[in-house]
Amino acid sequence: MANNYFGGYTQPMPMQPVQRQNDIIAVPVQGAQAAQNYLVGAGNTVILTDFSSGFIWLKSTDANGLFSTLRTFKVNEVTPQQQPDGNFIQRAEFEQFQQNTNSQLQQILNYLNAGGKNNESVAVHKQSSDVAKVQ
Repeated sequence: MANNYFGGYTQPMPMQPVQRQNDIIAVPVQGAQAAQNYLVGAGNTVILTDFSSGFIWLKSTDANGLFSTLRTFKVNEVTPQQQPDGNFIQRAEFEQFQQNTNSQLQQILNYLNAGGKNNESVAVHKQSSDVAKVQ
């Protein structure tokens, strides 16, 4: 029986590459020896986990399934950084404090340079918590 398509000749079907879906599978194991002995299918990658020891292994094989690689990773917990407590001030607050301190220091220096005889008053705190004016 002859094929009537294309004048009696059959057209060859184009070859399409076979696409393999490389799903990565996570498998729990117990220790490095179990990870090393775990069989992986040809062309696949498997994540082997042992959270009790804190290791993860990534095992892959080539397309023929002849050669495999085993990479080891150490799992470390990442903790968020601590937020600063109320013992810190903003830059603007610091600059305001610095400006006030410099102003007070300049008043004291002016008073001392004048030999303590100018008309400005400087408040001095006594032990009895009373404020006296020094002239």
